Amino acid sequence: MNASEATPRTVSVQKRDWRGRARYAWEGTVLSQDASCLVILAPWNGPGEPIVGDLQFVRGDRFVEYYYIDTGLAIWQVERSSGEIKGWYCNISRPIQIDGNMISFDDLLLDVVVHADGRYAVLDRGELEQARRDGLPDADASAAEATLRTVLDLIVRQQPPFTFSGPPRAIADEP
Repeated sequence: MNASEATPRTVSVQKRDWRGRARYAWEGTVLSQDASCLVILAPWNGPGEPIVGDLQFVRGDRFVEYYYIDTGLAIWQVERSSGEIKGWYCNISRPIQIDGNMISFDDLLLDVVVHADGRYAVLDRGELEQARRDGLPDADASAAEATLRTVLDLIVRQQPPFTFSGPPRAIADEP
């Protein structure tokens, strides 16, 4: 390998629930990093092929994952293996933690699914309300709602990474 070829940096990602219990883990390759954002490429390897909103994750899909440093926001651009954008999955969490080659975050339940045509929906409001009853600190619930407002503003203003084929428009939120 010559000096102009850099070895791709692999990172591990761990998604924990709001109580800090590990839920999922996967690996990706760092595409870029600056003071505000770490971007990785990760293949979808499961578990399963879930439908989120009405966006399905299937084996072979590529996720370009944008982790906004010092915030509780990750935006995952979901692409077919061909590179065609299927949509975006926006995960709201406590601030992202980066420790060497490990990215971790505690999920705060609210999510937004955005389709390539500009339709979007907020997911899991009911889960956030249940977590509040189960002891989720008010500060975390308030931070999740504030981050949700930030994400919706990015969508409506069509800020990167959102590049839809039509105008942004809300569809029915899911409980």
